[in-house]
Amino acid sequence: MSLKVVCAGAGWVTRERHLPALQAEPRVEVIGIVDPNAERAERVAKDLNLPHFGTSLDEPWTEAADCLTVGTPPLTHAAQISIALDRGWHCLSEKPFALPPAEAAALVERARETERTLCVVHNFQFSRSGARLFEIVESGKLGAIEAVYAFQLSNPKRRLPTWYQSLPGGLFLDESPHLLYLLRRVLGGRLDVRALDARLDGTEIRDLVATFEHETIWASLSMSFGASVSEWQFVVVGTESVAALDIFRDILLVLPNDGGHRAREILRTSGRAVGGHLAGVLSSGVRMTGKRLSYGNNEVVGRFVDAVEGRTERARWMTGEDGYEVVACIADLLGRAGIEV
Repeated sequence: MSLKVVCAGAGWVTRERHLPALQAEPRVEVIGIVDPNAERAERVAKDLNLPHFGTSLDEPWTEAADCLTVGTPPLTHAAQISIALDRGWHCLSEKPFALPPAEAAALVERARETERTLCVVHNFQFSRSGARLFEIVESGKLGAIEAVYAFQLSNPKRRLPTWYQSLPGGLFLDESPHLLYLLRRVLGGRLDVRALDARLDGTEIRDLVATFEHETIWASLSMSFGASVSEWQFVVVGTESVAALDIFRDILLVLPNDGGHRAREILRTSGRAVGGHLAGVLSSGVRMTGKRLSYGNNEVVGRFVDAVEGRTERARWMTGEDGYEVVACIADLLGRAGIEV
């Protein structure tokens, strides 16, 4: 029996990420899409052969739904999730989960009380390269973890949502969850801020460096939103190897301990870095041109459906509780920067 799904929001993330993953999952039937912009909802419905479209979740055809996916702007997530829980639907929400954190916590509790599955699209940990990274980290193959560095350079000329400047902290609020949930997983579920240094442009964060508390691991987050190139990198430093995840390109490089750093060891590291990067570009490039580079969204949808069917352990690291921990950290960082959520 198929899980009948309604999609809220007909923007880029629903069209390019949520819907392809949902339509690739045989246990799901997408029955329609809603968006305040009727023309956009109709266009997406026709392009992707959806039977229904409308401007709100009050459309009569939504009564057949079992689940809602939320791809609306961040500050509207809580209201959409609340409607889903009121109607007894399971819910999969785009990140950031919901703000302020107190409202996110209340939604998590409501989902628990009503025994509904509530998950957040924390997708990059489930991409091809992200999944390999965490298999290596959690198996101990990197050795003891010494440090983890997450950093982002963002070119303001790239494709960006029209609403990001209205968010507390600007683009930081929308994009930091990806790096934070990756950091949190390496840190064993914790995101305790140690220190923050930030440069603001009004109420937007222009540059940020944050460090996090942990007994044995040095963890930092660096983000810059006025760069001339766009790069998202996540580096885990172990005593035996270093793993570098190129998030945008879906490439993982694992570089072994270079010992005495002699010429042959330097050349070995250089060869693995260059060869691995080129092989990764080719592999990801082929998938991208064939529209098969899902960045973990297919895995997120599959795990969400598994959880709805009763295998709740499959939702680990993408539950409502996980989403709450990330937005609580975001609120802490914004507060330290003098920005109210």
